[in-house]
Amino acid sequence: MSLWAGTLDRSGYVRRLGAGLALLLLATVWFPFIAAAVFRLTGCTMGSQGCNVLPTVTAAALKPLLFYGFVLFSLGISVRRARHAGLRGWFGAFIPLMFLADSAFILVSGAGWGYAFSLGIVTRLAAPRYAEFAVAVSILLAVPREGALRDGGNCYLKWTMLGLAGLLAVGAALRIGSGIGLMLASPMMARPLLRALASITGYAMVAFLALGAIVLATSRAAAGRTTAPTARPPAAKPRSVVFPALAATILALVAIGLALVQSEDRFSILDLTLGLTIAVGMFGVPTFLLYFAPIAAGNRAVRTRSIAWLAVFIVCLAPFGSWLWRCETVHEAREAEARDIANIPKVPLTFRPSIVLIEGEGDRYCVRAGLLGEANGMTPVLAGQAGVQLPDKYLDVHLGRVSQFAPRRAVLDATAPPFEIYSVEADDPELIAVSYTVFQRYPFFPPLTNGFNRLTGDLDWFRGGNTGEALGSCRSLVDRIRKAIAAATDGR
Repeated sequence: MSLWAGTLDRSGYVRRLGAGLALLLLATVWFPFIAAAVFRLTGCTMGSQGCNVLPTVTAAALKPLLFYGFVLFSLGISVRRARHAGLRGWFGAFIPLMFLADSAFILVSGAGWGYAFSLGIVTRLAAPRYAEFAVAVSILLAVPREGALRDGGNCYLKWTMLGLAGLLAVGAALRIGSGIGLMLASPMMARPLLRALASITGYAMVAFLALGAIVLATSRAAAGRTTAPTARPPAAKPRSVVFPALAATILALVAIGLALVQSEDRFSILDLTLGLTIAVGMFGVPTFLLYFAPIAAGNRAVRTRSIAWLAVFIVCLAPFGSWLWRCETVHEAREAEARDIANIPKVPLTFRPSIVLIEGEGDRYCVRAGLLGEANGMTPVLAGQAGVQLPDKYLDVHLGRVSQFAPRRAVLDATAPPFEIYSVEADDPELIAVSYTVFQRYPFFPPLTNGFNRLTGDLDWFRGGNTGEALGSCRSLVDRIRKAIAAATDGR
């Protein structure tokens, strides 16, 4: 019989899944014991000629055999089990694809640095998120009975899961392709796409597992209702609340997920699950009510064609008017800030500098590295740098965490650090450019709230925290300094 022909019941799948996971552990966690056993059987001792490469040779010979054997074994049992549960057989191929996405981590795990170096891996690999997700999906696949997922259930949930599975499959395929050098696009073009997918896939995995648990629970409940004897079919119940509740739940989860994606995603599935749980606890109920009220009222107005329900729908849209007002307030504040910065007295640059001095409390090394490649004839140097003698005329860039020109007691945006640029001629500094950004961000879209704010008397709209990734803040700072210097030296 073929490896993936026929079906596999729950008990047989659980036994084979346990054997497959044991094979995976043998290829990762337990592999150092295998290498030590081979080392002893060959009679090698540490430091002996030719024995130093034995761990690398052992890993190169056994690691691929164990891992790809496990992947092939997982493909067979997953396809047969998916067919037995009522799904298409190709869904079973989704699980080994997730394992293959973390092939680099699994192959070098427990094999020592020599084998990793031989594969060209010299940096620390990310957490095996895809492999953890594949194990979780494999466990979920052991739950449904025969044919339980064939018919029935909520089609919205299943289509949502299909979309998430497609997104994860694309992310896994790109990750596999980048690892073996078969990218259709160049690596530099593919890197932004991989970075974007890496920030989304973690939450997509959590959402997929949560929706999968819901589908399994509803399928078991439906199976119980079909087996119970009934005298007559129950009367159809109105479903005027089901669609609004489901739509509001999906919108709230999408808003929370997109808000979390703004930050860097470098954690495992367990960390992401904890973070998403905390976020749902803070924003879930208020945001659900925010979307549920207008969706339910609009749905009722369409079904009944009632003027009264149309009026209720318009009233339920009032919170979104508050959100728009907040956006307009931030826009006006930013325009006023730009006018204040433009009105600060500055002098024009009267010479073309050859040296740019960088000093202050900010990330001077990052700014210097960002300005080094400029083809403008200027050399960035650090204050106190050895072997550098300043000329009579140069630019002086002051970095810091606060600005003397910012409004008093204003909280500055951590993602846009302030700076001041002076032209120094005969030891006489004169301001030519200044930049600061007060922390006043637009409310997040889609709208996300955690309830009513008693201090402002309005809904508390989510705007993101006042923290920024160090690398992102540095890039923003370098870009703004570069533009200010270009504007000051224009025509000189």
